[in-house]
Amino acid sequence: MNRSLKHGLKCIFLMPLLAACGPDAALEQSSMPESTPSEVVTALVSTREDAKESSPGDRPRVPTRLVLARDAISPKAGDAHLGPNRYGLILIDRSGSMNTVRTSTGNTRCYDSVKQAGVELNNLFDPSGADRTHVAVWTFTGTEVTKLTTAPVGKVEAQAAIDTLIGKTCSGDTPLAESMCFAIDYLSALDPGFTTYLYIGTDGYENSSDGACAGPSGSTADLASWHGKVFKKANDSLVKTSTSFWVSNTDLELAPGQPQGLARTCSASDPKVCDEQLFNKLATSSGGEYRRAVDTNTSYPCASAASCPIPLSVPRGNVLPFSVSNTSNATINTANQGIHLLAGETLTVGTCGVTGASATGDTALKLFGPTGSVVAQNDDSCGLLSQVTYTASVTGTYQVRVGCFANNPCNGQVAYTITGGFPFRAANTNNGTVNTYNSPVHVRPGQRLQLGTCNVAGASAVGDTIIRLFSPVAPRQQLVINDDACPGGLSYFSYVVPSTVAGTAEVRVGCFSTTACSGNVSYRIVDDLTGGP
Repeated sequence: MNRSLKHGLKCIFLMPLLAACGPDAALEQSSMPESTPSEVVTALVSTREDAKESSPGDRPRVPTRLVLARDAISPKAGDAHLGPNRYGLILIDRSGSMNTVRTSTGNTRCYDSVKQAGVELNNLFDPSGADRTHVAVWTFTGTEVTKLTTAPVGKVEAQAAIDTLIGKTCSGDTPLAESMCFAIDYLSALDPGFTTYLYIGTDGYENSSDGACAGPSGSTADLASWHGKVFKKANDSLVKTSTSFWVSNTDLELAPGQPQGLARTCSASDPKVCDEQLFNKLATSSGGEYRRAVDTNTSYPCASAASCPIPLSVPRGNVLPFSVSNTSNATINTANQGIHLLAGETLTVGTCGVTGASATGDTALKLFGPTGSVVAQNDDSCGLLSQVTYTASVTGTYQVRVGCFANNPCNGQVAYTITGGFPFRAANTNNGTVNTYNSPVHVRPGQRLQLGTCNVAGASAVGDTIIRLFSPVAPRQQLVINDDACPGGLSYFSYVVPSTVAGTAEVRVGCFSTTACSGNVSYRIVDDLTGGP
C-alpha cells in the first residue's frame, strides 16, 4: 500500500547533542569529548549537572522550537523507498529534574531513562523482523525539541541515536506540552489516517512551553489547561501513546490497593497528579501503555520489554463509561478505548445488545483497526443505540470510538465481549506438562476468561483433556488449571483476571497421563461484573 509522507514541521536551527547523565556514566564521560556547538541557540539551559528547572516566573517566555541536532542520524540510503508500514517516535525528557538520583540503581533518571528508551524501541519493532517499522528519536529541554534523527529510521540507526545520549547531562527547563504536541502532529502528518506510535520518557514538571499547547496544569477535561489541550489533540488522532513516568515514591501517594486510584485530585497546585491522569488516559484511550518508573523500583530500566511490570494504563474489564457531546456523528470529541485483539477473535461491542451496555441519547460507534482505518461502524442497531460485531483479520490494537448523532449529547456505558478459539491435537503430555498444544490469549485486569474444551460455544473434544493458563510475563507462572470440569473428562475454567496480570498469556492443552486427545478449545472474555460464573 502506498502512503504519502507528509512533513508538516520544519527544522530551524542546529544545536549540539545534549550533555551527560548518571553516576555510572562517569567512565564514559571521561572518554567521550564534548561536541563543540556550531551555534548556541538556548541561553536558558544551565551548565550545572545538577541543574533543576527555574519557575515560569523567573524569566521571559520564549516560543518552543523544533530543531535538528548537529549530528542527527539519517536513514540509510534507499530506506525512503522501502514502504514502511508502521511509524513511531521516541520522545525523551532531558531537563534538569531528570538528574534526580534513583535509590534503586544509583543512577539518575536521566541515565536510566535512556536505557529504558532502548527497551521501548525494541518493543516498537516486530520481533519477527517482518514489520518495516521506522522510528524517529527526539529529545526536549529548555525551549527546544531536538531531532536526533533527520527522519524516521531503521532500528539500528534509531538505537544509535539513543546511544548518543549515554554519558550526556540533563539540564534546563521542561517544554513537555509543546514537545508532545509537536510529536503528535509529526506522527499524524507522517501517515495520515493510519495508526502511529509514540513513546514518552519524562518526569513531568512542564514549565517552559509557549505555544498553542501551553497553559496551566489542569484536568484532561479542561481545554484551557495544557493537559486538556494535549489530551484533545492526541485523542482526536490515531497516535498510540505509551509513557514511562519517572517519579519518586511519594510524588503521587497512591491509595493502598488502588493501582489506578489517586489519594489526591488533579489541580493547578498539584500538577504531578494531572500528569498522571494525562498519561494514564492517553494510554487507555489509544491502546498504549503507561508505567510509573518509581525511583525505588529496581524493575526500571527493564531488562527487556517482556520483563517490564504490567502497565498501569490498562482499563479494568470490558466496559467504557462515556458522556460526550458535539461529536459531529462520532468523528470528533469521542470517548475512545484501545482493545487488543488476536487475529480470528470476534469482538461484539455496543451501547446495547451486550451485557452491561446502556445509554441515553442517540449513540454512534466506530471501530478502527491497527492501521487506523475504520473496520466497522453503526448508528442505530437497537433503536437509537449502537452495536457492531467484527472478526479481527490481524493481531493488534483496535480502537472503539463512541459518539452521538449530529452534535447532540449522549451518555452511558459501552460494553464488549471477545470470543475466540483454536483446534488442538496432543499426545503423551504426561498430564499436560510436556508436549502440550499452546496458544496465546490476551487478558487484562477486571476481565473474566471463560475457556474450555466444553461449556463454551464451539468447544468440543475427544479424549481426557487438561487445560492450564500461564502468565504473560516471563518466566511464565501457572495461573489456573482444570482437568475434569465436564462429563467425559473434558475441561473448563472461569478465571477472573487480577490487577497483577495483563498482556498475552498462554493456554496449554494436554491430555490425562500419556493418552491422546484432540478437538476445539473455545473461550469468551467478558467483564467480570457482568460475565457470570
